Amino acid sequence: MFSGKTTRLLNFANNVGTGYQLFKPHLDDRYSHTEVCSHVGKSLPATVIKDSFELIPRASVTFILIDEGQFFDFSLPYRIEQLLKLDYQITVAGLDMDYKGRPFDPMGQILAMADKVEKLKSECYRCGCEAGRTFRLTEGEERVMVGGSETYAPICFKCSVKEKEDE
Repeated sequence: MFSGKTTRLLNFANNVGTGYQLFKPHLDDRYSHTEVCSHVGKSLPATVIKDSFELIPRASVTFILIDEGQFFDFSLPYRIEQLLKLDYQITVAGLDMDYKGRPFDPMGQILAMADKVEKLKSECYRCGCEAGRTFRLTEGEERVMVGGSETYAPICFKCSVKEKEDE
Protein backbone atom coordinates (compact mmCIF):
# COMPACT_ATOMS: atom_id res chain seq x y z
CA MET A 1 0.00 0.00 0.00
CA PHE A 2 0.95 3.63 -0.45
CA SER A 3 3.38 2.83 -3.28
CA GLY A 4 1.58 4.87 -5.94
CA LYS A 5 -0.27 2.09 -7.80
CA THR A 6 -3.52 4.01 -8.20
CA THR A 7 -1.72 7.28 -8.93
CA ARG A 8 0.19 5.60 -11.78
CA LEU A 9 -3.03 4.09 -13.12
CA LEU A 10 -4.72 7.50 -13.09
CA ASN A 11 -1.69 9.14 -14.74
CA PHE A 12 -1.80 6.50 -17.47
CA ALA A 13 -5.50 7.21 -18.03
CA ASN A 14 -4.78 10.91 -18.36
CA ASN A 15 -1.98 10.21 -20.85
CA VAL A 16 -4.06 8.00 -23.17
CA GLY A 17 -6.91 10.49 -23.37
CA THR A 18 -10.41 9.25 -24.10
CA GLY A 19 -9.75 5.67 -25.24
CA TYR A 20 -9.86 4.11 -21.79
CA GLN A 21 -12.39 2.87 -19.29
CA LEU A 22 -11.56 2.68 -15.61
CA PHE A 23 -13.14 -0.06 -13.47
CA LYS A 24 -13.22 -0.47 -9.71
CA PRO A 25 -14.77 -3.08 -7.40
CA HIS A 26 -17.88 -2.15 -5.46
CA LEU A 27 -16.04 -3.05 -2.23
CA ASP A 28 -13.74 -0.06 -2.63
CA ASP A 29 -15.76 2.79 -1.17
CA ARG A 30 -13.00 4.50 0.85
CA TYR A 31 -12.96 7.89 -0.86
CA SER A 32 -15.78 7.68 -3.42
CA HIS A 33 -18.42 5.27 -4.66
CA THR A 34 -18.10 6.41 -8.28
CA GLU A 35 -14.45 7.38 -8.74
CA VAL A 36 -11.04 5.79 -8.46
CA CYS A 37 -9.18 7.96 -5.95
CA SER A 38 -5.53 7.87 -4.99
CA HIS A 39 -4.16 8.52 -1.51
CA VAL A 40 -2.69 11.80 -2.83
CA GLY A 41 -6.09 13.14 -3.91
CA LYS A 42 -6.12 12.39 -7.66
CA SER A 43 -9.35 10.91 -9.01
CA LEU A 44 -11.21 9.95 -12.17
CA PRO A 45 -14.74 8.63 -12.78
CA ALA A 46 -14.97 4.85 -12.81
CA THR A 47 -17.37 2.08 -13.70
CA VAL A 48 -18.16 0.27 -10.45
CA ILE A 49 -18.74 -3.47 -10.79
CA LYS A 50 -19.67 -6.29 -8.43
CA ASP A 51 -18.11 -9.18 -10.34
CA SER A 52 -15.72 -9.77 -13.22
CA PHE A 53 -18.39 -10.53 -15.78
CA GLU A 54 -19.74 -6.99 -15.40
CA LEU A 55 -16.42 -5.85 -16.86
CA ILE A 56 -17.89 -4.81 -20.21
CA PRO A 57 -16.05 -1.99 -21.97
CA ARG A 58 -17.75 0.74 -23.99
CA ALA A 59 -17.40 0.57 -27.78
CA SER A 60 -14.83 3.38 -27.98
CA VAL A 61 -12.45 1.79 -25.47
CA THR A 62 -8.97 0.49 -26.28
CA PHE A 63 -7.49 0.49 -22.77
CA ILE A 64 -9.17 -1.25 -19.83
CA LEU A 65 -7.81 -0.05 -16.49
CA ILE A 66 -8.69 -2.00 -13.35
CA ASP A 67 -7.97 -0.67 -9.86
CA GLU A 68 -7.82 -2.76 -6.67
CA GLY A 69 -7.63 -6.04 -8.58
CA GLN A 70 -7.27 -8.00 -5.33
CA PHE A 71 -10.89 -7.19 -4.42
CA PHE A 72 -12.35 -8.94 -7.48
CA ASP A 73 -13.65 -12.49 -7.70
CA PHE A 74 -11.72 -15.54 -8.93
CA SER A 75 -13.15 -15.08 -12.44
CA LEU A 76 -11.14 -11.92 -13.13
CA PRO A 77 -8.20 -13.73 -14.81
CA TYR A 78 -10.64 -15.59 -17.09
CA ARG A 79 -12.45 -12.35 -17.96
CA ILE A 80 -9.13 -10.61 -18.67
CA GLU A 81 -8.15 -13.45 -21.01
CA GLN A 82 -11.46 -13.07 -22.88
CA LEU A 83 -10.91 -9.33 -23.28
CA LEU A 84 -7.29 -9.78 -24.38
CA LYS A 85 -8.53 -12.04 -27.18
CA LEU A 86 -10.65 -9.08 -28.33
CA ASP A 87 -7.46 -6.93 -28.55
CA TYR A 88 -8.04 -4.74 -25.50
CA GLN A 89 -4.98 -3.42 -23.68
CA ILE A 90 -5.43 -4.16 -19.98
CA THR A 91 -3.68 -2.77 -16.92
CA VAL A 92 -4.47 -4.03 -13.43
CA ALA A 93 -3.34 -2.30 -10.24
CA GLY A 94 -3.59 -4.16 -6.97
CA LEU A 95 -1.91 -5.79 -4.01
CA ASP A 96 -0.25 -9.16 -4.51
CA MET A 97 -0.36 -10.08 -0.79
CA ASP A 98 -2.72 -9.56 2.11
CA TYR A 99 -1.64 -8.16 5.47
CA LYS A 100 -0.43 -11.62 6.58
CA GLY A 101 1.81 -12.02 3.53
CA ARG A 102 -0.47 -14.54 1.82
CA PRO A 103 -1.02 -14.27 -1.95
CA PHE A 104 -4.14 -12.28 -2.80
CA ASP A 105 -6.38 -14.10 -5.23
CA PRO A 106 -6.92 -13.43 -8.09
CA MET A 107 -3.71 -11.38 -8.34
CA GLY A 108 -1.37 -14.39 -8.43
CA GLN A 109 -3.00 -15.68 -11.59
CA ILE A 110 -3.07 -12.21 -13.14
CA LEU A 111 0.64 -11.72 -12.39
CA ALA A 112 1.40 -15.07 -14.03
CA MET A 113 -0.55 -14.03 -17.17
CA ALA A 114 0.99 -10.56 -17.42
CA ASP A 115 3.41 -9.55 -20.16
CA LYS A 116 4.81 -6.87 -17.87
CA VAL A 117 4.80 -6.63 -14.08
CA GLU A 118 5.89 -3.61 -12.05
CA LYS A 119 6.14 -4.14 -8.31
CA LEU A 120 6.03 -0.73 -6.70
CA LYS A 121 7.47 -0.21 -3.23
CA SER A 122 6.82 2.22 -0.44
CA GLU A 123 8.71 3.21 2.71
CA CYS A 124 8.46 1.03 5.81
CA TYR A 125 6.56 2.83 8.55
CA ARG A 126 8.90 1.35 11.19
CA CYS A 127 12.44 1.61 9.81
CA GLY A 128 12.21 3.67 6.61
CA CYS A 129 13.58 0.90 4.37
CA GLU A 130 11.92 -0.14 1.13
CA ALA A 131 8.57 -1.77 1.89
CA GLY A 132 6.72 -4.26 -0.28
CA ARG A 133 4.26 -5.55 2.29
CA THR A 134 1.26 -4.27 4.19
CA PHE A 135 0.80 -4.15 7.97
CA ARG A 136 -2.67 -3.89 9.49
CA LEU A 137 -2.81 -1.31 12.26
CA THR A 138 -6.26 -2.27 13.51
CA GLU A 139 -7.63 -5.42 15.11
CA GLY A 140 -9.57 -7.99 13.14
CA GLU A 141 -9.07 -11.34 11.49
CA GLU A 142 -11.11 -10.81 8.32
CA ARG A 143 -8.90 -11.08 5.28
CA VAL A 144 -10.48 -8.19 3.37
CA MET A 145 -10.93 -4.96 5.28
CA VAL A 146 -11.08 -1.90 3.05
CA GLY A 147 -9.16 0.98 4.57
CA GLY A 148 -6.53 3.65 4.17
CA SER A 149 -3.72 4.98 6.36
CA GLU A 150 -5.88 4.61 9.47
CA THR A 151 -6.03 0.85 8.87
CA TYR A 152 -2.82 -0.11 7.03
CA ALA A 153 0.83 0.88 6.78
CA PRO A 154 3.63 -0.20 4.44
CA ILE A 155 6.19 -2.50 6.06
CA CYS A 156 9.43 -4.18 4.98
CA PHE A 157 10.03 -7.92 5.27
CA LYS A 158 12.32 -7.68 8.32
CA CYS A 159 9.91 -5.49 10.26
CA SER A 160 6.96 -7.71 9.29
CA VAL A 161 8.81 -10.70 10.76
CA LYS A 162 9.46 -8.71 13.96
CA GLU A 163 5.77 -7.73 14.16
CA LYS A 164 4.74 -11.40 13.86
CA GLU A 165 7.23 -12.42 16.57
CA ASP A 166 5.85 -9.72 18.89
CA GLU A 167 2.27 -11.06 18.58
